Amino acid sequence: MPQASSDAIDVAIIGAGITGLTMARYAKASGLSALVFDKADTAGGLWAQLPSWQDIQFRAEDWSLNGIPIRGVTQPHILENINALIPRYELEDMLRLGHAVTGVRWDGETWTLTTPRGSFVARNIVVATGLHNKPRTPEVADSGFEGETHHSFSFQHPETLRGQNITVVGGSASAYDLLELALEHQAARIDWVYRGLHWMVPSSRQKHEKSVHRSYALSQMWGLELHKLNAATNKMLKDKYTYFSIEEIMPSYDFDYRYHSIIPGRPIMIEHFQSLRRYHGTLRALYGNQATVALIDGGKARFDTDVVLYGTGYDLDLDFLQLPEYTGMRTGRELRARCRRMIASVDYPGLYFLGAPLLDGNGTTPWGVSIMARTITMLIQSGTTLSGQPIVDNVNHWDLLELFAPVDRVHYKPLLWKPQYLATAFWYWWRNDQLINI
Repeated sequence: MPQASSDAIDVAIIGAGITGLTMARYAKASGLSALVFDKADTAGGLWAQLPSWQDIQFRAEDWSLNGIPIRGVTQPHILENINALIPRYELEDMLRLGHAVTGVRWDGETWTLTTPRGSFVARNIVVATGLHNKPRTPEVADSGFEGETHHSFSFQHPETLRGQNITVVGGSASAYDLLELALEHQAARIDWVYRGLHWMVPSSRQKHEKSVHRSYALSQMWGLELHKLNAATNKMLKDKYTYFSIEEIMPSYDFDYRYHSIIPGRPIMIEHFQSLRRYHGTLRALYGNQATVALIDGGKARFDTDVVLYGTGYDLDLDFLQLPEYTGMRTGRELRARCRRMIASVDYPGLYFLGAPLLDGNGTTPWGVSIMARTITMLIQSGTTLSGQPIVDNVNHWDLLELFAPVDRVHYKPLLWKPQYLATAFWYWWRNDQLINI
């Protein structure tokens, strides 16, 4: 039986990854009663499931916040850093691990969460399960394929690629990572199949050595207009593709911060670009030891392959809520269309989404999530209801502050918050340290 409504907690947080634990930290600091639910038996969210070779897409300094040290940029280091939030902010008693939420219900006053271990009543819900929670794999006809297939989410042993014929499918960050992985581990041959391509910043430097996101944030905070930022970024990107002679994989569309995200360059892939057998098309079938690709120009290609690696990204999955407005939703853009100021449901009072709409854009996850969690905490404490139309485009860095400052006077003091943030951002840029300490 669920609790009586008089015993309802202030906020139920679904997800014990970086977003959920960050929300728990701010809820506790504000004196709210809160519990964090997660289907897994351990905290860490997606980072507790990823293989050890996976890493972040930006600098370590832009991940770590509030003085919690980070010893590296790969999965073990990121997971360690996330879990350090628990003792640092004394969140242990708030965790309800192994509590998979299988549905939520609003009765007009409170929410009831259903889990296999019982039901719980809360005045507010914060969904913090992220955007990358359902690996996406394209439909491919498999007629007795004799090789192996793996999604980047679950590929645990890159050392097994040595001497193998590898097919990498996809045109975004995960695919670029898999191409580098196959090159590092000396695959015999690499066939790359991509239908569309995402912009990256070609470079001879490792992707964690330079932060394009940081440069963009500072330009934005100093007032450079969006159309000028877009123009400068497009010129920089196109010049780099030309310089490294990889125009063949330059995306066909202009980059726009409102709709697209930038991926850091992959120097090993660029160095060995000519050795990659490239197919602009769609993987259609696997049979025996062969892959069949339908090419964009109407042609067809067949080649032998031992291992198929899918770098095809993730979908959003909110079906577990069993709320009809969110069932079947698969993208951050769809979710933003049902959220006021990216966080508050337009359909239900007391229902918030943390982080998922943010991850389509250009920014550092911990910083953006902290900004959003602080304002959600303020809304819950004050009982403030947000108004206005949803914003479906990406909201990045400084625009995120501009979005919340008008409704959150607790954390954004009129006339003071802008110069304070500018000074702090410049200080951390000059020190080559964390972008902003929340």
